[in-house]
Amino acid sequence: MLDRSGDPSNYAMKPHHFIADLLGYKLVKKRNVDRSLTQHLMHLLNRCRINCVIDVGANVGQYGSLLRGGGYGGRIVSFEPAEEPFSKLKKISEEDSNWLALQMGLSSKPESKVLHRMESSAFSSFHRPNEYGAKRFNTVMKILGTESVNVSTLTQVWSTIIAGIPEPRVFLKMDTQGHDLEIFRGARNVLGHVYGLQAEMSLKPIYQGTPNIIEMLTEFCRQGFEITGFYPLTREKDSHAIIESDCILQRQGAASK
Repeated sequence: MLDRSGDPSNYAMKPHHFIADLLGYKLVKKRNVDRSLTQHLMHLLNRCRINCVIDVGANVGQYGSLLRGGGYGGRIVSFEPAEEPFSKLKKISEEDSNWLALQMGLSSKPESKVLHRMESSAFSSFHRPNEYGAKRFNTVMKILGTESVNVSTLTQVWSTIIAGIPEPRVFLKMDTQGHDLEIFRGARNVLGHVYGLQAEMSLKPIYQGTPNIIEMLTEFCRQGFEITGFYPLTREKDSHAIIESDCILQRQGAASK
């Protein structure tokens, strides 16, 4: 990864560092990217005085663990519809009195949906892989089976999420393999309490019938959010073109409200 903010005095001037320095870059090890995302999140959560994080698409609890590891001590409410990963999420969350796990799917309206279970549960989705996704991620996106899931909206479960918090200031994290925008739309009636977002965005969609990054950013920005960070997740093997990226957004003026 390349970062233009580097100071050459921070590393030994090896040949590859020297070349990068001449071009105005700093070389950053891959493991530092995750650390950078965590730092970004912690700054945003503190700056916006967030006291509740909604973790949609929690899988086995990786995001909640990241938040706790970064120092966030407020409420976490995690949503995971799939049976197997939820059992692991529940076990982790039960060790934390301020972390609630709900086995539930979310969308823009209440209905019954089919969840496609993939070889890697992190890729399970309400959407089937498209031709490009099936080819690029052929092993981890292999469909193993399906589950019928009753989904709700964030508006409908809002009272459960914020119960006991007098002045909720919410950060909404979504990682639902192509369904983030539908979840956001299901929160329109409560968006006044949401001060930050994290969404997974596709520059090259890998699921059928899912929005691209332009569609998602257009709607988020229309609702008063502005981008504070991009963190690429997957890339093309040869060209290194970005396929998917996490995007962090903050409500305009959130830090001063």
